Amino acid sequence: MPFTAGIARMKPARFQLYNVIGGVAWVSLFLCGGFLFGNLPLVKDNFGLVTLLIIALSLLPMLWALRPERTAQGNPRG
Repeated sequence: MPFTAGIARMKPARFQLYNVIGGVAWVSLFLCGGFLFGNLPLVKDNFGLVTLLIIALSLLPMLWALRPERTAQGNPRG
């Protein structure tokens, strides 16, 4: 995003404010989410499985992007 902000000639103070707000929001979201979902018995009892599920879900966008294009069938975007 720094490149986009630079191209748009965003003032550094505004860019830094957005960085701080975004960082605080990101950390708060995951702290609260971890606290709320980490205390669920289902998550506590199956923490290894939950971890593997999170990793698998994280890899899905990459696998989607790497899928072969289907231009030969006339459907260019799958």
